Amino acid sequence: YRRYMVRQGVQLPVAPPSAFEPLWCAWGYGRDATIEQVIATLPIVKKLGFGWVTLDDGWQVAEGDWTPNPAKYPHGEADMKALVERIHAAGLKAQLWWTPLAADPGSPVERTHPEQLLLKQDSARSKISWWNSYFMCPAYEPVRADGAAFARKALGEWGFDGLKVDGQHLNGAPRCYNPAHHHAAPTDAVEGLSGFFKSVWDAS
Repeated sequence: YRRYMVRQGVQLPVAPPSAFEPLWCAWGYGRDATIEQVIATLPIVKKLGFGWVTLDDGWQVAEGDWTPNPAKYPHGEADMKALVERIHAAGLKAQLWWTPLAADPGSPVERTHPEQLLLKQDSARSKISWWNSYFMCPAYEPVRADGAAFARKALGEWGFDGLKVDGQHLNGAPRCYNPAHHHAAPTDAVEGLSGFFKSVWDAS
């Protein structure tokens, strides 16, 4: 399929060697992983030849609230920066887990920006199975702007070297009937998924 796309004139970027380095993921400690556990594991991670360390689900307050969990990171963003510095000091690259386009019930997106949510034809919110969260509309410009802003923060301010973008809902989006989005057609959300990730890519 790649060769077919190239024959059609699609220009594919060349992935750097670092993209193929093995990574260690803190998910081995589960959602309750602590800073201390991650730091204590760095020497063995380095010894085993890993190139990346991934801070997985549980660092954030909620899906749709991408701020450090104060129970684990009492100093907020300063703690995130300090953890990245420790990972870099160990000679490793840092990656951060993120599931864009998902908003948990009760999250700031759901409470204060419900207009960002993807709605079904009956005006009900579209739920993401397993994640117990709501779809955000990938074709709605404020959603794209927020995704790009988070990428700039995680990579540009906190110092992470990459993002682990996770969730089965990222493989496709359903049709959106939210009148606030002024879609030309409900399929704008379906076709707009790649545009959302282009915004994240450009910001990164």
